[in-house]
Amino acid sequence: MGREHKGYRIEVRSYRAPGGLWRPEIRLAVPYEGRVTERQLVAPPDRRFETQEQADQYGMQHAILWIETHG
Repeated sequence: MGREHKGYRIEVRSYRAPGGLWRPEIRLAVPYEGRVTERQLVAPPDRRFETQEQADQYGMQHAILWIETHG
């Protein structure tokens, strides 16, 4: 799942964690001084989901909140 938000490129690829639940892997392409760098965001360890779609949606919301706060 990917999209852009305020010039940042967000990519979320969730994976099945031990125990069978899903966790989001969140990466941002961050514009900085005319270049783009990659940053990985980490969801809190208690954020595990029944479906990949739920994990992806959470990851996207987490990234947007990060951008709104730090971007």
